[in-house]
Amino acid sequence: NEIRKWSFDVSDFEPKQGATFHMKGGNEGRTYIHNCSILEVEDGKRFKHTWAYEGIPGTSIVTYEFFPGDNRTRIKLTHEGIGNFQTDHPDFDRKNFQAGWDKIIGELLPGYLKLN
Repeated sequence: NEIRKWSFDVSDFEPKQGATFHMKGGNEGRTYIHNCSILEVEDGKRFKHTWAYEGIPGTSIVTYEFFPGDNRTRIKLTHEGIGNFQTDHPDFDRKNFQAGWDKIIGELLPGYLKLN
C-alpha cells in the first residue's frame, strides 16, 4: 500500500520470488498496465523483477540494489532491456524511462520519506 503513495498504482504485491504483480502507470494521460514477475528478493540488499506491458510485445528487467550507510540508504536502479519493447511509440523511448525513474527515485521517494 505504501508504494502507491510515492510510485505506481501497484496491486497484488507480495515480495517473494516467483510472485507476480501488476501496476498502472503512464505518460501524458496514456495509461499502461505493467505485468511483472519477481525474479529475486534478497532482504535489504536486492529486488529484481520483470517489466512487461499488457498488449505490447517485449520484456525488460528492473533491479533495485540497496546500500545502507550512515542514517541513509543509497539505491541503485538498473532497467535493462528497454529496447526489447516492440514499438516505435515515443512513450517507450529510453529518455522517457530515464525521466520517469529520475522522478520516482530522485524526487517522489525522497519526498515521501521526508513526510514519514
